[in-house]
Amino acid sequence: MRAGPIRKIRHPRYPTKIEIRSDPDLLEKHVPKAWLSRGQIAGAAALVLGSATLLANTGCITQGCVVILPPVYISEEQAIEIIKEELASRGVTVSDSSTDTMDLPIVVDLADPDTNVAIEFVSYDQCVEVTGDVGTDEYPRCDVHAVASLLVSEVHDSESDVHFEAIPDPSRNSEEDSYESLREQVQEFADWLASQGVI
Repeated sequence: MRAGPIRKIRHPRYPTKIEIRSDPDLLEKHVPKAWLSRGQIAGAAALVLGSATLLANTGCITQGCVVILPPVYISEEQAIEIIKEELASRGVTVSDSSTDTMDLPIVVDLADPDTNVAIEFVSYDQCVEVTGDVGTDEYPRCDVHAVASLLVSEVHDSESDVHFEAIPDPSRNSEEDSYESLREQVQEFADWLASQGVI
């Protein structure tokens, strides 16, 4: 066999992407007869054709598909309970009734006057209140991390002697991951408090 130039390119016998987009039912008309004579193959073909038709209708065949899972937000009530549990395991008892006695330029969620510790959970709703950036239900845009940094800076600039932390909603892809990430953030704050000799 010798290699040589291709003189003529035959048109493919299967439908092209452009043809499928213009006629999504085209694939169903071109199922090989041998496939239809065998039940298992026919079932698999139906699944493939159904997927291909869906992709053709959504434009994913030519443009590609990107699946974006919406983030799972933690309610403020759930977050406060997790924060209390994690800090209590490190000997810090915070409560919402102690926040009025703290020397802070902002209202916080939880505080412990004995250790002079205060903590604020920045929820997505709070982020929207601060920034006004609502985004959409499917793709929220509000940056909870930026709001948390803003609050930390505000407390720092006030030269308060309170050991303060603003914890942003982790907003992971599952409830379990969101809870775990929040616990890790609280533990990191507790580690910092320990390194400063606060606890």
